[in-house]
Amino acid sequence: MKEARLRMARGAVLTLAMGTVFAQDGPQMMRMTTAKVKLGMNAEYEALQKELNEALKKGGVPWRHVWTTTMFGDAGTYISVTPISKFAEFDQPSPAAKAMGDAKYQQYLARAGRCLDSVNYRAIVYRPDLSLMSDRQSEPGLALVVTLVLTPGKEEAYEAIIKSDIMPALKKAGVKDAWMHKTMFGGSASEYTVVLLYNKFADVDAGSPLARGLGPDGVAALRAKTQGMIQSTSYTFIRNIPELGYQ
Repeated sequence: MKEARLRMARGAVLTLAMGTVFAQDGPQMMRMTTAKVKLGMNAEYEALQKELNEALKKGGVPWRHVWTTTMFGDAGTYISVTPISKFAEFDQPSPAAKAMGDAKYQQYLARAGRCLDSVNYRAIVYRPDLSLMSDRQSEPGLALVVTLVLTPGKEEAYEAIIKSDIMPALKKAGVKDAWMHKTMFGGSASEYTVVLLYNKFADVDAGSPLARGLGPDGVAALRAKTQGMIQSTSYTFIRNIPELGYQ
């Protein structure tokens, strides 16, 4: 049950980094950290994140974005994203450990550990070929995250449907940003997450943009086409916390 709840929040992280990589056209790998904070420990955890940011900057990490679940989702969940240039980075001590020094870094980990119920680390990749992206220059404040776990072996067929049916329908409905990501390591190999931006919750009252773009007959046709391809679907809202990240 905990894994199912956390999966909803993990998708959120996919959006986090995108505030920095709006203009990038190629694949962008990211490390996504999903932390479930103990009840009543949010203030202490957030203070530790600001401390961590200073070490990451000093250690050469160019940007970091932090989001949290809001209104709908597992309360106390924070999602942070940092870039991965190559996996060889993980053969070395972490940037924070190098910046703080081993003793101070171990103290930091102990303090952070007292705040946490659980932590998950994922490597994810942004898929521009499966996405819609505008030329926006500001970070989004609110986003709906839809996480799909596909039936193994159905990835290629579903990606074709994303290109031919889903993204065109979203575009027809007026969606300018729908960012698709795929999990590489740390989760299901058939996990995809799409992030849809919203200005405010009132925009949700317009209904599903996919349903608006397809119409009732199109929705029925899409369901028939994707039958047996999707094992699970989850939805959650996240909000950006600019003061806990940097760029």
